[in-house]
Amino acid sequence: MKTLFITSTSSYAGKSTVGLCAALNFSGKVGYFKPLTTDMDCTLFRKVLNLQEEESELSLQDGDVISRFSALSENKDLMIVESGPNLSYGAYRGLSPGEIAKVLEVEPVIITAGSVETIVDKLIMGKGCFQSIKGVIINKVGYSDLEETTSFVIPALENVGFPVLGHIPSYKILRMITARDVQKHLDAQVVCEEGMDRGIDRVLVGAMTFDAALTYFRRFADKTVVTGGDRAEIMLAAMETSTSCIVASGGVRPSPPVIKKAVELKIPLLLVEGHTYAAAKEIEKIKPEIRPDDHQKIELIRKMIARQIDLKALLE
Repeated sequence: MKTLFITSTSSYAGKSTVGLCAALNFSGKVGYFKPLTTDMDCTLFRKVLNLQEEESELSLQDGDVISRFSALSENKDLMIVESGPNLSYGAYRGLSPGEIAKVLEVEPVIITAGSVETIVDKLIMGKGCFQSIKGVIINKVGYSDLEETTSFVIPALENVGFPVLGHIPSYKILRMITARDVQKHLDAQVVCEEGMDRGIDRVLVGAMTFDAALTYFRRFADKTVVTGGDRAEIMLAAMETSTSCIVASGGVRPSPPVIKKAVELKIPLLLVEGHTYAAAKEIEKIKPEIRPDDHQKIELIRKMIARQIDLKALLE
């Protein structure tokens, strides 16, 4: 049996993306184990991989790591083990990535993302956590950073003993959230519920004149626009462009013409009590997730991510 242990230098670096890619491109029977978790990853892997175990069994509620790992790995050809969100998380329970790697006698694959300086610094600082590592995958690389990543970051990491097993571009579809995420995070009232699953890639604040807003909004696609509920002209301008969601702030319900237009165009319209900039800042805190029914994201992971990483080395 093979074991792929995945950890990361920071939260939301892409551990589940890489793990799911490996699982979906493996021909044998795959199992999943995330000893210390408070997120939805167990739900994701259980449903996508059709695992028989209950979600609670895929993490460590009680007992020890070796016993749970042994039970989950029975009749499996590949076990994917995922750590907590960073290289120190879980130390209070003896479940840090370094301790998991030592107990299970596995070499980790470290997923990293961020600025060039952050990637190199965090990996070098984290090197002491493990006796040895299988390799590093650089995730969410902006297209403007691809050349620097290949010409500087990868050689720099390999020079200090980090084999780089791939670098993954920042795919728009994977970084998108939805109006449903916004509604849940803000506890917003839904005025128009059409199109709640449309993807959102950018948050814009509408605090200008109609003409200026129209010019500004046309520069960005797949956006959510946050503006005062009394700014009908701003909301109508947003709806003239590629807008995925409108958030009306201040507790002021948008006018009937705005609501009618939103229904016609199937653009979600949400209402919140707070002021505009506070709502926009809260939306920016929402992290994109991969859900079991996100078939477009899952298919992209299966096909496109596999082209960006060395799956053979990953699964050796």
